[in-house]
Amino acid sequence: MPQADGALSSDRSDVAWSCVLDDTEALWKHFLVWIATLLDCAGVSPDDIVIHHVTDLRPDIHTLVTRLGLRTQPIPRFDPRSPHSNKISQCATDFGSAERVVLTDVDLAFLARPPIESILSPVAGKLVDFPNPPIEVLRDLFRHAGLPLPETPLTATFVDPQGAPNPFQTFPANYNGGFYVIDRSVLSELGLAWARRARWLLDAELIPERYAIHVDQISFCMAAHECGLNTQSLENAWNLPTHVENIPGDAPPYVVHHHGRLDDALGILPLRPTRHEDVIARANVAIAAFLHRYGMGLSA
Repeated sequence: MPQADGALSSDRSDVAWSCVLDDTEALWKHFLVWIATLLDCAGVSPDDIVIHHVTDLRPDIHTLVTRLGLRTQPIPRFDPRSPHSNKISQCATDFGSAERVVLTDVDLAFLARPPIESILSPVAGKLVDFPNPPIEVLRDLFRHAGLPLPETPLTATFVDPQGAPNPFQTFPANYNGGFYVIDRSVLSELGLAWARRARWLLDAELIPERYAIHVDQISFCMAAHECGLNTQSLENAWNLPTHVENIPGDAPPYVVHHHGRLDDALGILPLRPTRHEDVIARANVAIAAFLHRYGMGLSA
């Protein structure tokens, strides 16, 4: 049975899956890929999904989530200066008996169910795809905020258009904001610190302009350190970008972050370089079947 706004099913697993919707044509389309693959490729139950929205759901999307029996939850916009920071408002939601909450962007596709149970820390994510911002900027921001600098930076790698790997250093918990896994027991505390740090960054205007779009990611990193939380860096397979070059020979991804890199039928375009065609093909079949099953046209 469909759940009313704010209602919780009594038959939930120990993981809740969450996203935020806003009124843009791209996000409505991305949501169709997100929900199709979360349900049909990752095998997540509708009872374990919460759809947050900062605007009224588009009528066809509202009809779809009602048919699917998904819980919907209106949330306020966080700050007009940082639309990406709307995701912070999810932290105030009551996720019931779920022990862990997965906060995601809607421009993701799930190729398999990520093994959430393998995560050993209360906070986990994949390190940023690029040095946005460079570690020198992070150090300056931490100093201005009065936060102790992390003792041991981590190394991440991006691949340039020529296919060459470029390692760079960053702080623990400086994660790509598309996929966070957080223990519910720390979600409220972390969310409050995340909101406070994001507003401080927006007011202080200390982030160089070219990196200002990453307020939500930087403030998450600061909040995790302020709260003294143990964090775990996940492999690329948990949040693999499809719009940039990646290192070949990697493990098949659980989740791809397509950033809108889809074909006209909302199929996931090949990775760069092309690989893992079989799992992507299965996801594309699932997307097409889902759209047909629920009569979701693509002309809107």
